[in-house]
Amino acid sequence: MSLATRDGLVVALVGLMGMAGVANGGQITWSGQSLIAGDSDVSTQGTLVYAYSLGDNVTPVVNGVTFTPAVSNDGSPNFDYADTHVLLHNYTQYTGFGAPSNITPGSQYANLLSSAGYAPNAGNDMVFTLSVTPGSSYLLQVWANDARGDHVGSIETLTDSSGGAPGGLTIGEAYPTGFGGTFITGTFTADSSLETITIDGSVDEQQINAFQLRNVTPTPEPASGLLFGIGIAALAVRHRRAIA
Repeated sequence: MSLATRDGLVVALVGLMGMAGVANGGQITWSGQSLIAGDSDVSTQGTLVYAYSLGDNVTPVVNGVTFTPAVSNDGSPNFDYADTHVLLHNYTQYTGFGAPSNITPGSQYANLLSSAGYAPNAGNDMVFTLSVTPGSSYLLQVWANDARGDHVGSIETLTDSSGGAPGGLTIGEAYPTGFGGTFITGTFTADSSLETITIDGSVDEQQINAFQLRNVTPTPEPASGLLFGIGIAALAVRHRRAIA
C-alpha cells in the first residue's frame, strides 16, 4: 500500500471514528430475504448515496448502479477499508464464489456476486459503519452469495446498534439448478451521523458480497410547498399590520 493511500485511509478513519461518540444510527426494519433473480434486484428507489463491492477490484454496474470496490490495495487478510463514507472492519477478499445459474455468466451482476468479503475466523464479526445524515430516510440492500455448494444453509445475521430486530441472509440456498445466495432490504431513518451494522455468521465465517445505500427521504409535494409559502406570506402581512 502506498504512503499516500495509507495516509488517505488514516484521514478517513479519523473522520469516521471521530463521530463515534454520537449515538449510533436508527433501527433498521428488514424485509424478508429474497432469492437472487436478476439485475432488477438492485433497487433504484430514491437516490443513490453509495454502493460497494467487497471482493474484487472491479467496478460492476448493475441496473444503472455503480458498485465501488472496497478492497485491500496490498491483498492483506483481515483488513479494514475506510473512506469518507464507510468504515468496513475485519474482512478478507475472495473472488471464486460464482453466481447462481440463473444469472448470465460474465455479466456485471455475475461479477458482483462472484466475489465477497469474509471474516475467516469464528467470533470475528464483520462490522460496517456507514456515514448518514440525521433525519434522512434510507434504504439499505445487502447481498450474500456462494454458488459453489459450500456453506449451504449458512445464515448471516445483520444487527444494527439501536436494538432493532436482526435481518437474515442465507449464503448457500438451493436453486432450481445448483446453489446461490440471497439479498435483503432494510429501511431506517437516521438519528445520528453513523449507522453501525454487525454481521455474524452461523458457521465459522461471515460473508457479504455487496451493499448499497439509497436516500428515500420523501420530498414535499409542489402543492404543499406552495401552500406553505402562502401561509408564511400571510403571517408576514399580518405581522406588519399588527406593527402598523
